[in-house]
Amino acid sequence: MRCAIRGGGVTVLAAALLSCTSCSWILVKQPPLVPIASPLPTGCTSSVAAPVVDTNIAALFGALGIVSFGAFLGVSPGCHSLQDCDTAVLASAGIAAASMALATTYGLSAAYGFSSTESCRDLREAQVSCLTGVEAACRFLKGGTGELPPGPGEP
Repeated sequence: MRCAIRGGGVTVLAAALLSCTSCSWILVKQPPLVPIASPLPTGCTSSVAAPVVDTNIAALFGALGIVSFGAFLGVSPGCHSLQDCDTAVLASAGIAAASMALATTYGLSAAYGFSSTESCRDLREAQVSCLTGVEAACRFLKGGTGELPPGPGEP
C-alpha cells in the first residue's frame, strides 16, 4: 500500500512542528546569580510543572521518531536513489528526523527546567534556614561558601 502526502499536508505538518516551543525555556525563571539573604521572594520558579510537560513531549516526539524511522527502514530497501523513492519513504525519513530534533530540543529544555527549579528550591530552603537561625545557611546566602548546608535530617 502506498501512501502519498500532498504538499498541503506536509506544509501543515511542518508548521505544526515549527510552532512547538519548549515550556521550560519560556516559563522557568532561574534564581538570581547572587543569593538573596532576606525573607523576600526570590522571583524564581520552583514548580517542576513545565519541565514535566517538556519531558512528556520529548518522550512523545522520541517515540514518533523511532516509529517513523522504523517505517522508513521497512519501506526503503529498494530505494537506491531519490528517483527510486516514493513520497511515503521520504516523508517517513523527514518525520523521523524532525521528531528526533524536537525530542532533543524538548529534552534539553526539560533538563534546563529541572536544574533551574532545583536551584530555586535550594535557595528558598537556605533563606528559610537562615531566618530560623542556621548560620551556615546565612553564610551560603551571603556568598561565604559555595555549598548549601545540609537540610534537616540530612547528614
